[in-house]
Amino acid sequence: MSPDSSTTTCPCGQAQLSPGARFCPACGRATAPRQCACGAAIVSPTARFCHRCGQPVAGAAPAAAPVTARPAAVPAPGALAAPVLDGIDPARERRAWTVATAVGSVLLALVAWMVVRDQPGGGTPANASAPVPAEAPFAGGAAAGGTPPDISSMTPRERFDRLYDRIMRAAAAGDSATVLRFTPMAVQAYAMLDETDVDARYHAAVLHAQVGEFPQALALADTIQAAAPDHLFAPMVRAEVARLRGDDAALRAARRAFLQKYDAEMAQNRLEYVEHKVGLDEFRAEAQAAK
Repeated sequence: MSPDSSTTTCPCGQAQLSPGARFCPACGRATAPRQCACGAAIVSPTARFCHRCGQPVAGAAPAAAPVTARPAAVPAPGALAAPVLDGIDPARERRAWTVATAVGSVLLALVAWMVVRDQPGGGTPANASAPVPAEAPFAGGAAAGGTPPDISSMTPRERFDRLYDRIMRAAAAGDSATVLRFTPMAVQAYAMLDETDVDARYHAAVLHAQVGEFPQALALADTIQAAAPDHLFAPMVRAEVARLRGDDAALRAARRAFLQKYDAEMAQNRLEYVEHKVGLDEFRAEAQAAK
């Protein structure tokens, strides 16, 4: 006797399922789509594991028959045939994320290598005997030189600082092409930092200002002031943005704020003030001359 046309056969092949049946009476397999406990996926009735999180699905048959592959359409000559499986293999999805992370790390290392490669003589400036040019606006610290570091041993912060120094040297030399070339890379490196201090935010604000991204630079100045209300880097960023925008009123206000806070802040002996002493001294002289 043939089965009723209104019934369906369970994948286990041991029972006929009536309309509306939620479980197989023979194997206990769920017969309707279910939502995984992770809340991120709807799994098929025959799935034993969630294709999003990889966890066992509630209500799955404890001893379900193994999933078998359905042969795909006949491939064209020379093409590789691959079986088509129900659902998505969780291990394959995890491997995809692992590969994506590895590729991102390789790309960041490549960026750092490009910075080192562009230095004449393998990292030693051609004019090593010449005086170091004056700092560009916001630039701080001595220019890097000597043997390039081992890229593989660089931390994310070291890569970001390396790119920042490269851009500041280019800005001091009037090399706008290099500034525009490396600034997006440095901004991306900043975004990959796990933690950011006032000095890193200041550097990122400098980079944004160099390429005319003023709202981003001012937003970072706000975060500096939120972390340290009297910090000198905040008015320095605002002054440079005002100068580039041609906003004389905002420039005067930023210079006044800097001078008002200068003595008390320098007495704090902050490490970033020591590293940016040349830039701080130049900006102070400029602000006093404009009074």
